[in-house]
Amino acid sequence: DYAALATFFGLQPPVAPSLDIQTIDSGKYQPGFRIGLGYERPSMCSKWDLWANYTWFYTNQSASTAIIGTSATEIVPLFINPASDASIVFSIGNPAASAEWKLHFNTLDAEMGYANYVGNCRFAIRPHLGVRGAWIHQELNVDYQSVFFFGTPSTITNIATTNKNDFDGVGLRLGTDLHWNLCGGFGLFGSGSASLLWGHYKVTQRSVYT
Repeated sequence: DYAALATFFGLQPPVAPSLDIQTIDSGKYQPGFRIGLGYERPSMCSKWDLWANYTWFYTNQSASTAIIGTSATEIVPLFINPASDASIVFSIGNPAASAEWKLHFNTLDAEMGYANYVGNCRFAIRPHLGVRGAWIHQELNVDYQSVFFFGTPSTITNIATTNKNDFDGVGLRLGTDLHWNLCGGFGLFGSGSASLLWGHYKVTQRSVYT
């Protein structure tokens, strides 16, 4: 959520009867990649393996809203820190708001597993244990045009705000893989894992008034 549309001019929340929340909700598919390196030591109906892989993914989404001409609708900014003498902040006079959300997703996994084949080596159970590192960084950039501050004196300004939420963590990862070999080189398989990370969040906001 980056802004809200107030349906009646001059009414301040919570007395405004209706607010239409504007969100960044248009999904966008983006390519990513995973690269790995591993080693296997097979034996009769069992094998040890050790591997590591790195996953990278980036995506961004954007949205905007504007009011052209005379209207009884106002734009309420949601990502600003109002001045101490401002009871509430509205946008007036052809207001507009735009927002862009960015996600940088990175994980690094190292894992050791042991596959044990049963039933004439046709069915395999592979428990595995390892570590995971994660770097997940998000950024929300929001611009507001013609923002009106109630106060003495009243002020109209443009506001650009940058909001960041960075997470870095490391922890254990464990799971189990199942593989059933069928005829002709075909097979059925399933994989499940979970990780528990110790992490650190860093949240910042920077606003520029012009």
